[in-house]
Amino acid sequence: MRVAFFLAVCALLFPVSVDAETYASSGGWQVRNADIEQLESKLSLPKEAYPLGSYQRYYQGQIVAGHKVVLGHFLHTDPSKFGVVILSSQAPMPRIFDGGCIMVTVRWNYDAQKTISVACNGRA
Repeated sequence: MRVAFFLAVCALLFPVSVDAETYASSGGWQVRNADIEQLESKLSLPKEAYPLGSYQRYYQGQIVAGHKVVLGHFLHTDPSKFGVVILSSQAPMPRIFDGGCIMVTVRWNYDAQKTISVACNGRA
């Protein structure tokens, strides 16, 4: 239990090097459309990223070190699939490990209403 707490704290303090979704073992919360609208109104994508509307955006609520965190995985894909998909906290998120800005990962601290991290994937 102490190790999980330590890793969750690290996920908040060092979001680039620690994957917050891995340490959300304490459960999650259900993100609402209003939460996503608020997040997206304040979000700045990396300069290399495609425009926000050209991604299929998957969102999920996580609890990390006692704080509500919204995890977002954005996939630049078939235009017929652009839009928002809200998943339960236990549902698998789409994952791609390279491809640059074809996939963007967002972590948003809901409690503080600020971005923890936003980054494009690396390239293989």
